[in-house]
Amino acid sequence: MHGETQVHVNTVSGGSKISQKLTYANVVKGDTVKPNKAGILLNLEGKDIVNDLALKPSVFCQVRSVRSIPKLLLLLKEEGFHDIQIKYLGGDWVYVDFESDLVCTKFKKSSSVGAYFSNFRPVVNGFKVLKRVVWIEILGLPCCA
Repeated sequence: MHGETQVHVNTVSGGSKISQKLTYANVVKGDTVKPNKAGILLNLEGKDIVNDLALKPSVFCQVRSVRSIPKLLLLLKEEGFHDIQIKYLGGDWVYVDFESDLVCTKFKKSSSVGAYFSNFRPVVNGFKVLKRVVWIEILGLPCCA
């Protein structure tokens, strides 16, 4: 297809074909499940991440703590990075899009940004996220529970 790009990332929601699921029946039968660390191939079209590569400077960032991901945009704005966009890739990786090369360079060199990220990778087609994170929100449960 014209304009279609492929990138490897894992899905967060159900329906993944990464590995056979361990079920109660498997445990009773004594079957073992071997995890497969291969990523899922996703086709990204339209205004998705990889299509914007030639237009804007960007970087894949590995966060130090997955707990910081929901508030990452606010934290980075407090550090002075206002014109950025953040997209969750899966596991402990996010995609950060900048308005200029200068801002991207300052972002990667900033010691305060280094407190939130452990690794920066250039945006390339075929990037694989091998770790998984499950986000659970429980309504009505007190925070101190």
